[in-house]
Order: sequence, then structure tokens, then C-alpha cells
Amino acid sequence: FNDGAVSRMRADGTVTTYGREQGLNAGRITELLVARDGTVWVGAPSGLVRFRDNRWESVGSTGAVTSLYEDRQGNLLVGSARAGVLVLGAGKQDFATLGPMRTVNSFSEDASGGLWVNDGAFGYRLLRGPTQSTIATQGLRQEQGYRVVHDTDGNMWIATQFAGLVRVHGDSANAPP
Repeated sequence: FNDGAVSRMRADGTVTTYGREQGLNAGRITELLVARDGTVWVGAPSGLVRFRDNRWESVGSTGAVTSLYEDRQGNLLVGSARAGVLVLGAGKQDFATLGPMRTVNSFSEDASGGLWVNDGAFGYRLLRGPTQSTIATQGLRQEQGYRVVHDTDGNMWIATQFAGLVRVHGDSANAPP
């Protein structure tokens, strides 16, 4: 990712690398996402770039991109170092802001459709959706981390900076057994 290029391997084993000469002018790449519609999204300190219709193009003025996520509705969520969460609705052309916050490190959706975010200030917290969890409404301030994922048993797994791997179930958070 750090040389500013992205490579694609096709089913037949053919590899194509896209860099400056092919129109990808993102510089150092920090995030990569392939959306359900086949669009390739690249996040970089210089902003957001997409590969669609066989060409690269810069999209919006997002600032430095720190995370990318496609939610269940097909919306693209962009974590930004300065603008917080930007949302590009499925089929839309313009970004909307989903709450002001600091650098966004990651997103995840739980089984009920709740969208979780790490925003650098509150640790992991619920950004939108239904919940009964006090952890969701108060956040996990002590657990500054890198990534969050949800499993099929209702657990939220957090890769933290200092506490290692943390499992959250309901209102309790602990290291896995």
C-alpha cells in the first residue's frame, strides 16, 4: 500500500498493477475497499479515490481517509482524520456528515444493524441504530483500539492498542478466555 499502487489479480492469475501511470494519484494508500457493486475505493492521506468504468477518479473533499466501510444498505462510510464520518448514500453523488468526531479508525455493524465506530475520543461506541447496552450509549473510553468486528453470537471483538483483544457481550467487556 505504501508505494501508491494497487494490484488486482483476476481468476486466471493475471495481475494488473495500477499506479500513477494508470491514473491512480493517491500517494500512500491507507485503506482499500471493494464495494458490492464492484467499485474499488482507495483511501489515502490525500483523500478518496475510486476505480469505476476502468478509470481512477478523486471523489469529494474528504481530507485524509482513515477507514472505509460499506454498510448493509450499500452506503459508503468514510472515516476521516478531520471531518469525522462522511456517508455517500447508495446511488448518491454528494457526501453527508454523520456526526462530528475525531479520527475514525474503524466501523462495524452488529446483528441488529447498529453501526459502531471508533472515533479516537470515545473508544468504541454506537453511532446509529437500536441498542439496550449501556456500553453502546456511554462508549468504551478506556479501550482505544484499531479494529472492531461483530460475530454471529452477538459478541463485539475489539483489537485495542493497550489491552490486547477485548470481547464485549451485552454490558460486559473482558479479555477472551
